[in-house]
Amino acid sequence: MINFIRTNKYPILISVIFFIILYQVAFFHHIYWADFDGIHYFHSGEQIISGHGANVKFANSPLGGPVLFSILDLIFEDAFSAMKLLSLMSSTGIVFISYYVIKNIFDTKVALIGQLFVAFNPVLHISSIEAMNEMFPIVLIILSLYFVTKKQIKISHLVIIGLLLGASSLFRLQAAVVLFSIIIFLLIQNKNFQTKLFHSSLAGISFIISFSPLLIYNQITYGTLVDQNSNLWMLWHAKYQTYDWFTIMTTSMGTASGIFTDFNLFLKNYFYNLFYHNPNLLFHFSDSARKLTIFPPLIPFINVILAIGGLIYCLNVKINRNTAVLAIASFIITTSLILLLGDLEIHFFAIIILPLLIIGISNIKKIQKNLLPLLILPVIYFLVISIIPLGRAEHVFPIWISVVLLSSIFFAEVIPKTLSKIISSRGD
Repeated sequence: MINFIRTNKYPILISVIFFIILYQVAFFHHIYWADFDGIHYFHSGEQIISGHGANVKFANSPLGGPVLFSILDLIFEDAFSAMKLLSLMSSTGIVFISYYVIKNIFDTKVALIGQLFVAFNPVLHISSIEAMNEMFPIVLIILSLYFVTKKQIKISHLVIIGLLLGASSLFRLQAAVVLFSIIIFLLIQNKNFQTKLFHSSLAGISFIISFSPLLIYNQITYGTLVDQNSNLWMLWHAKYQTYDWFTIMTTSMGTASGIFTDFNLFLKNYFYNLFYHNPNLLFHFSDSARKLTIFPPLIPFINVILAIGGLIYCLNVKINRNTAVLAIASFIITTSLILLLGDLEIHFFAIIILPLLIIGISNIKKIQKNLLPLLILPVIYFLVISIIPLGRAEHVFPIWISVVLLSSIFFAEVIPKTLSKIISSRGD
């Protein structure tokens, strides 16, 4: 234990300082319920625990958070303090584990820079002091990413990954999307078909086992395995709506109805979410909402610049004729499609990201294997989650670690090497 503390003194110190400072804020300055959702979850959990769960319905959140909050209140007799402490401990865990996720892939310098980026994130600070259920499922996701980014993934790691993501899904269903991206990684990294099938099935079965209490409860209480209905979120927050669509959506149930009631309208909203609304929470296109940023949100697109710089370095892209042709062709095709079918002010991010995605796929064999999960994750996450417009920056926390890692590489490797070349060329 002493040896572990000695060799990991910096990540431990950063985590401890983070906890102490935000503990002071949470329990001596921010001593009130900041969000109605926290109160709603707590009282709903009380009803579930008392046996009146049939009266409780959530449109966009499973029942794990409310039940946990009520159990904590029964133990500590102070739901408010228990919920705040859970948020703070979870956020501290995110700060601590993020170091080891990055350390699995790169060296200590990159990992420390990444950990500091996480620790200084303003949105994480706010979430750490609120009595909410946002941070606990996120720390479980980050812990699962620690195991999937190990250089050698063991059978036990796959079981742990599935259990962690299943437990996280009891609170927020975004964890299921993370599992989906990990399964895609497992299918890509193994050449043997039986190994692919076994590893993917093991993670999936472990997920179902961990998630099964909620499925069983929903079936017994509501007569359905999954009680959440994403078309309600579409109804409340969709950018584009028509009167007929609104009327049908208010009387229909199920995600499929939200997609196929008016498929053209759904696509319009989907691509708005995919290329503008949801990435905006991560990459700071506008000032319409609080966002996850490496620096205070004063410079638009700063996360895009840093992440792209780190990504190009990690892809080890060689500037040659084939790369240039691929980049130019994908840029021209994407731009042409947007000018013909879309809106440049809304879909401009596609011009940036799609050529990079195509180049990345063409160079996938050059990518470090344990880095690949963190590159696949944001792509799959945005593709799946964009059926709805995300409500706040906390909803993109599962993929924040990918941006942090790429930005850390940019600062630790790209900038020093670029400066060294410039100085060397001037010396010549």
